[in-house]
Amino acid sequence: MTAQAPGDGYTLLLHSASITYDPALHDKLTLRHHEDLAPVAMIGTTPTCWSRASFPARSAQDLIR
Repeated sequence: MTAQAPGDGYTLLLHSASITYDPALHDKLTLRHHEDLAPVAMIGTTPTCWSRASFPARSAQDLIR
């Protein structure tokens, strides 16, 4: 919807980091985010490394160990 909306600033996309690796996971995407969208601002950060709750690592250091 954002890529098809008028470029007037009223429609913005807030997303997680998954938008950057979606092309590697999905063969048929209708959005080419590097061509159809332009970055405006970073308004926050989000954790992107998840595992099953039973996995003992709770930090990057735990994961490396």
